[in-house]
Amino acid sequence: MPASRKVTTEAVLQAAEEVLREKGFSAVNARNVAEKLGCSTQPIYLCFENMDQLRQALTRRAVEAHTQRVRSFLQAPQDPDHPYSRYSDYGMGFVQFARQEKQLFRWLYLEGDKQKPQQQDVLLPEILETIVQEYGYDLDTARRLHQDMTYFSYGLAILANTDQLSLEGDQLRRAFQREFMALTGVYGQESLCQKGGTRMQLKWGFNWIGLVIFLLPMVINVFYVLFPPKNAPEDAPKGNKMLEAVEKASRMLYLAAMAALVSDRPAALRSPWWVLAAAFLALYHAVWIRYFAGGRDVALLGKSFCCVPMPLAVFPVLYYLCGALWLHNLPAAGLMLIFGVAHNVVSYQSFQK
Repeated sequence: MPASRKVTTEAVLQAAEEVLREKGFSAVNARNVAEKLGCSTQPIYLCFENMDQLRQALTRRAVEAHTQRVRSFLQAPQDPDHPYSRYSDYGMGFVQFARQEKQLFRWLYLEGDKQKPQQQDVLLPEILETIVQEYGYDLDTARRLHQDMTYFSYGLAILANTDQLSLEGDQLRRAFQREFMALTGVYGQESLCQKGGTRMQLKWGFNWIGLVIFLLPMVINVFYVLFPPKNAPEDAPKGNKMLEAVEKASRMLYLAAMAALVSDRPAALRSPWWVLAAAFLALYHAVWIRYFAGGRDVALLGKSFCCVPMPLAVFPVLYYLCGALWLHNLPAAGLMLIFGVAHNVVSYQSFQK
């Protein structure tokens, strides 16, 4: 059959792509492509110098298909109910590509030369920009976090490619979000940017961590009630009633805010706020230990500790403030500032009397 240009380059590529999808990349040869075209092999070599050139063009076509698929997920409208939807959509697109384009995924990521450029993230600049803009990480941290996330994504993608992954839709999205939140515990949770990124949200709900934070300093007060000071004055000094009312109200409102508001951002164990809260709690208990070890002398309650005056008033306020900031609970932190001022003034007046 005479060679004819009626068989276009696009037609050859389309036929080669169909062979790849049906039989895998190893089956992409002149005979199979010609059979798919319904012609001899000669038109193929009029469009391409050799099969290597055709395979290179096919690879670029596969990369483009992959890029379009993942970008469509990455640029999709964000779901306000999912705080990490934009970044997790990258993983969603990657897994869906592996599930729906099995042979293209295997060629790009599992077969052949493992150093092929397409085996790197084809949208890496966009992905890193998303992490930096939305979650406030610097570029180096964003790169390392994404590399760790890639290991998780590859595992799910390979399971999907071999029909071993049962997660779909919202379940799959939540799996990516849980992994991302776990990694923020390693790399720390930075402040979210507001340039179109996800805003921090507080929702109503039961926050058991916030409740525990409030109760921890209270435990040792039980022992104070059971074992009061030996030389306590019989009549408790009277303080400013308005300040005492502010103190009580702000304390109860702080408790309500900590127990009933839940942030969409994870509380990272590497956060400096967590470290400071733990340190102030330890200092608070150390003051109480000094009191009990010192024979329950009432003077020890107001005595300076580590050069800090009124330690039983200062340390718990700082602990509660850091605890609220660790949970990204700004309303509770504001209430604790109000409580702190009122509580320390009331405590100062009490010790002065």
